[in-house]
Amino acid sequence: MQQGELCRITVHGPRGRADLAVPMGVPVTSLLPVLLRHTGGHDDTGDSWVLQRLGEAPLDPAGTPESLDWKEGEEFHLRPRLDPLPELDFDDIADGMATAVSRQSGRWKPEFNRFLFLGFAIAGLLVLARVLLYPGATGLSALGCAVVALGLLVAAIGSGVRSEDTALITLLGLGGCGFAFVAGSVAVAGLGPAFDLQTAPLLSGCLAFGLAGGAMLGGRAAWARVTPFVPFGTVVALGAAGAVTLWLHHGPEFSPVQSAALVSAVLIGLLVFAPRIGIRFARIRGPQLPRTADELQYDIEPAPAEKMVTQTAYADGYLTIACVTSAVVFACCFPFLVGQGLFPGILAGLLAAAVLMRSRSLLGVWQRVPLAVAGALGLVLLAFSLIEPLAPDWRGASAAGVVLVFFLLVLAMLRPPPRRLLPIWGHLANWLETLSAVAILPILLQLFGTYAWAIGLTG
Repeated sequence: MQQGELCRITVHGPRGRADLAVPMGVPVTSLLPVLLRHTGGHDDTGDSWVLQRLGEAPLDPAGTPESLDWKEGEEFHLRPRLDPLPELDFDDIADGMATAVSRQSGRWKPEFNRFLFLGFAIAGLLVLARVLLYPGATGLSALGCAVVALGLLVAAIGSGVRSEDTALITLLGLGGCGFAFVAGSVAVAGLGPAFDLQTAPLLSGCLAFGLAGGAMLGGRAAWARVTPFVPFGTVVALGAAGAVTLWLHHGPEFSPVQSAALVSAVLIGLLVFAPRIGIRFARIRGPQLPRTADELQYDIEPAPAEKMVTQTAYADGYLTIACVTSAVVFACCFPFLVGQGLFPGILAGLLAAAVLMRSRSLLGVWQRVPLAVAGALGLVLLAFSLIEPLAPDWRGASAAGVVLVFFLLVLAMLRPPPRRLLPIWGHLANWLETLSAVAILPILLQLFGTYAWAIGLTG
């Protein structure tokens, strides 16, 4: 039965019964007040009532008729929450065990097969990549990966034209982008330098990766409008960011520390302005402020709902692309900053703090989680670099500090979601984000030798 269809049921309430048709996609907790009103109950919110089948436990109030497998013509009983109908006893042990097992959470459902085989398909692409990268002819490996990449990209665009299965399009498209990265890396200098993560192969791979993502976006604009925008926009942004970072090391010959520091600092600034940039890219323009009485009649037409929803989705997508790209680049840059001396370590700590504080103001899951994980990774790597050279006694003290942090995180996990933090913590977080972001600049200048250069001018 499709979501949005109606299911006809019979409900036995406190003062009678009623035959009703209920929508399949509405949660039970929202249906209870209506069912209670039609069966002669008091006109309340229904929080003190439960709905159950005869002889079974009360239904999950968060479930929907579709998820709870309601059948056409079924009968339900509306009972007080403190006085539900008792469950039936089982004469047959096997039947009782089967019923109890079927009620447990985490049972396998037919729709899970899709995710299982999706995982197998991803594993199949990884196996194919491993087979193509066996030591041997470099040209054969590069050509094979390029052919697979082209085939997957064409299949992804074709799937977008003929179907609306976004999971299939994403699988094929991202697989093609991944094989394009491998083909670009191997084609430049062979398998050995690519596996050694040398600069030139990685630079070529990033360019091929970004071009493959651009091809998917081009196919989306021309033929396949159902192609997801955010995943392949992220591919293009990641390819560009990786290429710029590697070029800074390969072209101007910055050190790895300098390249990582410069790109990370630029991305911190980008995250600050990312919401406004996303709004600009989505072409959302607010009404201009009137300066005269005649201008009061300008920009007073209401915005079409469909256009507004589409533009807002694009703006949110641009912000998601910026957050995911920045998180991946931060995660790749932190290993080049920690353990490289005093100032690179300080910069890594400032970057991690700024990223964590920035993540708390974002509302999207794919915006907040990647940045939070990247910031936490930076702090963990920094802690490892500080603890490793310590004497055993001091390592024990460090372990006690880690245990304290663990218990604080557990307390944060146990905090009820509706309970808000005191406003002072929000203000402190704002100050920490601002101070850490501002302090990045003088540390960055130190890493590039700006102060020594200025002293040399005056010497």
